[in-house]
Amino acid sequence: MAIAGVTLGCTTLEEVLAWISNTSQAMFSMQPLLYPHVTMLPSAEMLLELAKPDPCAPHPYQAFQEVSREAMSFQPVHFGLGGGTPRLRVLCLGDSLTAGFQHGGQMFEPYGREMHKRLAALGFHCEVAVCGYNGRTTHDMVLAMDNALVDVCGCCGEGLLRILGKGRYDLVFIMSGTNDMANGTCTDQILHDLSALHFACHRLGIPTVALVPPPSPKYSMEQVFKRSQLALCLAGLATRTPGICAYIDPAEAVTTQQAACWDSDALHFSSFGSKLLGSYLAERLHTVLPPGTDLGSCA
Repeated sequence: MAIAGVTLGCTTLEEVLAWISNTSQAMFSMQPLLYPHVTMLPSAEMLLELAKPDPCAPHPYQAFQEVSREAMSFQPVHFGLGGGTPRLRVLCLGDSLTAGFQHGGQMFEPYGREMHKRLAALGFHCEVAVCGYNGRTTHDMVLAMDNALVDVCGCCGEGLLRILGKGRYDLVFIMSGTNDMANGTCTDQILHDLSALHFACHRLGIPTVALVPPPSPKYSMEQVFKRSQLALCLAGLATRTPGICAYIDPAEAVTTQQAACWDSDALHFSSFGSKLLGSYLAERLHTVLPPGTDLGSCA
């Protein structure tokens, strides 16, 4: 079994948890530069819950199996196809944090996969599609809405309008801006481009959820301030825009204080962190959807 790119000689769940217990403190002390603000690690109970085998999976440790780069080559990638027409269809759009980039782009864990898994466990007949343009900016996504966009990993994602034109969607989650901030793009321009993505959905009658780019354990004070500026502006946009049914900060679910939530680059989510976010968003879905929306429960 491999966790975070490390091959383990573990064959049972107990051995996996023992490995985590024996190495987590060592990992914590070895990475002060990558995780300067880390003060706590996830509890054993949290890891045990994440490691529970999926009874529908052929492999007993599917919880630790990421999605291959090949599987993400053409996006959107759909989770939940099969078994009839889904009553609820959700699209997750963004950059590498949405794609679930990790291990240098060799493996992926989209938060949308865990969102679908959690919703299905709650009895909702749904489909979650994921389109994450690795290394691309929000402005790139706006320019490519009617086309396709090849990202820095060589993956090809269809533009937003092309995706929405090929099927009905009930809700779109948009999380972008990290690469824009890294490129020095001003907050006003990032907000303008994010607005364009949201409004493209609204013109088709599809409500959206605005997710501010998550924080990073390695952010400088200047980067923290810039993210807070964008967060404030995006929250304001959500308040005055009827089509945006919710504003969510991923830091509510994935904090910089949990080392296990982050990939070794301290910029992207680990599998654990991505799954925490997906699970959190699934739980928030009841409060996110407009009143009267049919969730398609099959319970």
